[in-house]
Amino acid sequence: MQTQTEDFLDALVDQMVQDFSPEGSLVQRKSGETYFRGVPVYYKRQRDLLVLIVHEERFELPLF
Repeated sequence: MQTQTEDFLDALVDQMVQDFSPEGSLVQRKSGETYFRGVPVYYKRQRDLLVLIVHEERFELPLF
């Protein structure tokens, strides 16, 4: 069973990957801040990676 944190992160990753897809709303952005379920999320695109920072934890996601 997943914890609330794992559920939050799974949903966040799904949303951010969708937002940075070729037809997504953030595809032209390189970095910034957004809110997901009321939590501030900082993001930065670095080459083929999307870096997310949530509660001072860094997550790197490959972008295809």
